[in-house]
Parts: sequence; C-alpha cells; structure tokens
Amino acid sequence: MIKKAIIFIIVIAIIATAFLNNPIEIPKEVKDHIPCQPEQRQADACIEIFQPVCGLIDTNIRCITEPCPSSERKTFSNNCHACRDKNVLGYTRGECN
Repeated sequence: MIKKAIIFIIVIAIIATAFLNNPIEIPKEVKDHIPCQPEQRQADACIEIFQPVCGLIDTNIRCITEPCPSSERKTFSNNCHACRDKNVLGYTRGECN
C-alpha cells in the first residue's frame, strides 16, 4: 500500500512539473481582441446589421504538449451576435481570414 502511495505522489509531482514548465500561453490574438462587455453578453436580441467581426472562441481544450490550439476563429454577422456566445473571448473587426 505504501508503494502505491509513493508512486501516486511521484506521478502527481511529474504532472505538476509539466504544467509549471509549460504554462498556458495567451495567444497573440487574445491580446489584440476587443473584449465583450457584460451588457453585450446579456443582450436579449441583436440588431441585424451586417458589420462582420471575427470572434475568438475558447475551445476549452488544454494540453501539455503542442500543437494544441485552445482557441479558434469564427465570423459573426456583428459584435452583438459574437458576444452572445458564452465561449467568445472577444473579437476583431472584419471577417476572419
């Protein structure tokens, strides 16, 4: 039983070290985005004006090794529609490339 406990502690230490040595980096896109405001997230309806934005979506994927994209881009018709999506971190003006 003690051997199993020691092995468990060693495995946890290795995993913790991997996370500390490979912190989740904030992609450049996130740094340059326009963040969604709380009132935008709570909008009941959006005006239907076509002013496309490129929403940066958190995929909720976290990995220890790369490549491992934790975000993706999606074009929304306007910033209101983008910010109503709970997984959108923010947006940039214009369609996604």
